Amino acid sequence: MSGIKVHKDAVATFEKMKKKKTHRFIKLQINKKKTKVVITDEKTGVKGGDETWEGFIKTVAVEKTPAWGVFDYEAKKSDGSKLIKMVLASWCPDGCGVMAKMLHGSTTNTVK
Repeated sequence: MSGIKVHKDAVATFEKMKKKKTHRFIKLQINKKKTKVVITDEKTGVKGGDETWEGFIKTVAVEKTPAWGVFDYEAKKSDGSKLIKMVLASWCPDGCGVMAKMLHGSTTNTVK
């Protein structure tokens, strides 16, 4: 554990996303002072624009920038029912530096 906590506004936004479906996805990163995890990008809505899985990946997977993303995934199953899951993606590219990798890795359990 790194001791870095998730900011209360990020937790509140996640809870709204989970319960009220207010966001399609959120992107979380450690702030510049390395004291807390904050939301750096968020998309609302359900269809169109960058609210797709591909848009989510483009937003989270930025070169040399570790981040986490939470995506509200929905799919239609073959029997016609809906599959709804919250997906947590952790992105930590090779080129981001050792210190950033260590902080990201040790903070991932806190983000979960």
